[in-house]
Amino acid sequence: MDRLKIREEVLGSAVEDYCGLWEFVWGLRPLLPDSSEDELRDVAESEIRELVKKGQVALYRRVSVSGDAIPLAASEIEAALARPTNWQPPSAIDSEEIVVGATDLGVRDYYAGALE
Repeated sequence: MDRLKIREEVLGSAVEDYCGLWEFVWGLRPLLPDSSEDELRDVAESEIRELVKKGQVALYRRVSVSGDAIPLAASEIEAALARPTNWQPPSAIDSEEIVVGATDLGVRDYYAGALE
């Protein structure tokens, strides 16, 4: 498993736009084609946690694709990542979802190639 490619995929998705947790699983599939859905989720979750610790991404709560993204408090992050339903696509257009977005630091690091 090439950790640098995984980090580039996860951070790059967050730089591009707010990204639902399930989208990271989809994005990792080409890099880890023999992995199960659970394994892909574990890899994505671990990488997101690491990027949060580094201050490169933040987690947000959003209702509907066009809704405002409201930052999660630090105390909410672990529970949000651990909740299996947050890793599924929203069931309705007005469903609440947890999304990840790059911080200014994450954007700078991504474009500078500072992914280690």
